[in-house]
Amino acid sequence: MRPPPCSPRAPDVVRPFLWVLALCAGVASAQAPQNEAFERARATRTANASKILRLIAELGHDDFATREAAREGLREIGGEALPYLERAQLDPDAERAMAARELARELRWRVDPGLRDLVGDALDAWPDLPPQERLRGIALLGERGGTRGVAFLVRVARYDPDAVLRLAAIDAYLAAAPQPTPHDASLLQVLEDEAPAPQVAWLRSRLLRRAGQHEAGLACALEAARADPQAPPARLLELIDLLLEAERLADARPFAEALAERLPDDPGAAIRLGELRVREGDSEAGLALLERVAVAVEAGQVSAPTLIRLGRAYLACGQADAGDTLYRKALGRNPYRHDLILARGDLCRDRGQVDEALAIYLSEIRYSAPGEPDYDVLCQRLGELLARRGAPGVLGDAAFFRDAQRGRALRTVHATVATWLLDHGLLPEAIEELRLVAALDPNPGVLRALGDALRDAGDYAGAREAYGRALARSPDSLALEARLAAVAGDAPQIAAEDSAAGAFRLWERRLPGDGASVAEGAPPPLLIAGQVVACLPGSTTLQGLSAQQGESTWSFTPPTPQGPEGALPEQLGWEPVALYRAPAGVVAAQDPGRARETTPVVGALYNAFWRPLNRSWRKAKFLGVTLFLVDPHDGRLIASHTLPDAEQVLAAAAEPHGAHQLLLTAEGSRRSSCELLDATLGRARWRARLGSRSVRALAHLGSRLFARHSGGLLALRPDGSSEWSHAAQGLSAGPVGWGALGLVGTRDGQVLGFAGSETPELEVQVGDAPVHGLAAVGSRWFAACGQTAVVAHDGPAAAWARADLPRAAARQLVGCEHAVFAISGMRDAYDDEVPLLIALDPSDGRELLRRPLPRPAIWRVGGDALALVAGSGRTALVFCVYPGERTDPRAARLTRLRLAAADALSEGQLEVSAVVARAFVAAQGGYDVLRDDELAFVARTLARSQRPDEAEDVLFFAEAQAQVAELERWTALREELGLLTPLADAPPGDGEGPAVEDPQGDGKAPAAGDDEGAEEDGAQEEDQ
Repeated sequence: MRPPPCSPRAPDVVRPFLWVLALCAGVASAQAPQNEAFERARATRTANASKILRLIAELGHDDFATREAAREGLREIGGEALPYLERAQLDPDAERAMAARELARELRWRVDPGLRDLVGDALDAWPDLPPQERLRGIALLGERGGTRGVAFLVRVARYDPDAVLRLAAIDAYLAAAPQPTPHDASLLQVLEDEAPAPQVAWLRSRLLRRAGQHEAGLACALEAARADPQAPPARLLELIDLLLEAERLADARPFAEALAERLPDDPGAAIRLGELRVREGDSEAGLALLERVAVAVEAGQVSAPTLIRLGRAYLACGQADAGDTLYRKALGRNPYRHDLILARGDLCRDRGQVDEALAIYLSEIRYSAPGEPDYDVLCQRLGELLARRGAPGVLGDAAFFRDAQRGRALRTVHATVATWLLDHGLLPEAIEELRLVAALDPNPGVLRALGDALRDAGDYAGAREAYGRALARSPDSLALEARLAAVAGDAPQIAAEDSAAGAFRLWERRLPGDGASVAEGAPPPLLIAGQVVACLPGSTTLQGLSAQQGESTWSFTPPTPQGPEGALPEQLGWEPVALYRAPAGVVAAQDPGRARETTPVVGALYNAFWRPLNRSWRKAKFLGVTLFLVDPHDGRLIASHTLPDAEQVLAAAAEPHGAHQLLLTAEGSRRSSCELLDATLGRARWRARLGSRSVRALAHLGSRLFARHSGGLLALRPDGSSEWSHAAQGLSAGPVGWGALGLVGTRDGQVLGFAGSETPELEVQVGDAPVHGLAAVGSRWFAACGQTAVVAHDGPAAAWARADLPRAAARQLVGCEHAVFAISGMRDAYDDEVPLLIALDPSDGRELLRRPLPRPAIWRVGGDALALVAGSGRTALVFCVYPGERTDPRAARLTRLRLAAADALSEGQLEVSAVVARAFVAAQGGYDVLRDDELAFVARTLARSQRPDEAEDVLFFAEAQAQVAELERWTALREELGLLTPLADAPPGDGEGPAVEDPQGDGKAPAAGDDEGAEEDGAQEEDQ
């Protein structure tokens, strides 16, 4: 039922044109609004709403010509501007308020051309027409005007001096608008001021019931009926229905019997009396009355509303089969009769045939439009059914019903959204989507997926329910039986939330790349001088961000490399390969003042390439290596060195000492080298040829350099000469320094520690599965072993083990001062694996943080912080986590939702981006708490996902609460998004193509079509 009318909220601070938000303090829509202000603003938006707002703003302009032009523009628009002008009379600007008052008085009785087309000249010169002529015009509006005549009828009800005409206008309004509108509240106020009379009581009763105040409405109707025994039959039938609905059978009996006696041949009176008698226990007499009407139905002597009421009576009397037969026969004669189809849907709903009722409602909503009476009814019924099936969130999601009205394949869309959210680690949001999909189509596959998600979130009770429902539909499924058995107990499960018991601070920023790199990879980020210095995948530009808050502070783009004579700029390119910390002394020759500072500088290594014209970078020729030395404070280039006789750099190891950097280089396809770069001299101090070995990792540990390769482990002295070699084919992780030892992991679950010889000084069996990750923090080392385990050791002795982490094909470990970070899903990954960053307490293995990540990711630890760059393509996520205050889960969730919407948009997943953007709005608490940049982001997302009407709603809301000087910004955005076409001229169907079907029924929708410019638009979204 409808909620009661809501009055406008008084703003805390008066802003120009905030009055639009309270333009009609009316009834809420069929769905619970995300917030009242937005719903009221959306309800008042018309075809020229934005233009009207701008013209009203100009009524207070300092320039006389501008004011007069605004007056003329509003006169041309006519009656559409009247509601805005009425509210503008309350504007704090005296000039604007006076002009609005004059224009409202002038336009109040002007008849719009569309209305004149319907009723002729019956409304012209309204104040001068005789009362009888005005009554005739009101009757015409009630019969023909429909929703177009509502505004004029409301004006008559509020402003006509004749009380008879005012009440007639309200009666005609209720006929023209059978469902609640924002005008109901103002008309209730009109009736409060009228003299008491039966007609006033009847009208008040109807308006109160539309507002959800059923008891008050019923009391008014009883008062009117008792005061006027000869009330119109339609009113008495309405009263009897109310009493039957309220189970007040004794009160209904005298009215039903009196009306049946007064109208012995009226089928409506017979239906009410028959239902009353059956419900009172006299089934034989009551069913006989109903059967008499059914015979008249067969003979075609009964109207469709009476037929529908007869079916409802049969249902109330426990004769649902008779009602169903009645509706089927009627639909056989009139297969496209909308009200009959809806009545049969109601019958199916009340009989518990939810699948059939949903199919009927979802089909019929496509033939209704927002604002029409049937649309609100269908939204309410759909919402109730889906909530009954376990998706209560849809009751507050007006956008869901608008998608249904557009004919979108809802099950396919939301199944695709759920899959995308699961793949991106947004488990709570994925669960809500799966609940909705299961409500739309509770097949075993969807219910199993919902159960899996609930199990992973630690909701074992919910998982048991979902698995049980799936098993009831597929009783022979052994897989479902096994799943149900696995969650039979209440074993604790760590929920995949943003933060648990740890005290961490984190931030995320999405940055656009420049697409200029010759390769898609990027070097690990660098933590230096309070900055995170990152190079995004596929980019050559260095980005400097504050390590504490993540604000962008500077960027550095290397100049075009030097190439062969005559080479064009597009033939030359950079590949960034390493970022490292170099002492300030390395720039003494170029900037002695900077060299005296203690803050180090950024060393950035780039490979340079040249390619033939019209060929890809895969055919490029290596030119050389250049080292750039950049100031981390402001991104200023201090010096650069083109390294002589340099080989192509493949990777860089952890920083060794001072100005030196350990590099892995390659000469040709089969020969690799390890060399030590000296940033001061701008050349390699030494180079060790590794031959044809396939080097997997380099590390500088103590006085030794370790190289893990395909054949084992090689130890080099500080001068690059070989010290010893350990032959082993199964090394899988490391080397990692732990005290004086270099630790490596093996494929058979061992951790080996080496020092001065090829014989291991430490051998520990940590498990039976391969060791994928190693890390050391303080006196303890850690290993990631198998799919779910991380173990900690004090030397050979085990300290603790965690065997309950999410399944991962491979998990890398990295340690900082206060945590061990386990990062999964970056290299090898299972199809259903969610890439995760998990922080564990080194002392006891307690989980401190869990965070889903885009794939792939590169990272580096600096002191007590972890910096990470994740994602690829035109944008990437820069992420930093460090000890501090506990992370606010709500703020973290909002950030993730906004970034996820931008991700989906950049990937061309337009439906996903729209659904996630809506979830972001709902999580914020509604549109009225969004900042301007967030409103713009949501409008852009909705427009790109082919929802122009929703985007217009958002922009209109933003304009309505904007300062006068800010209106141009929203006009520019509307023009950018192609939303300048007035609603009245917009093509039908929002310009959408046919709905995508899901013939397999497995929820796997084809990829969303590319929207030109969507990727670039999403890529430019940066979270502030």
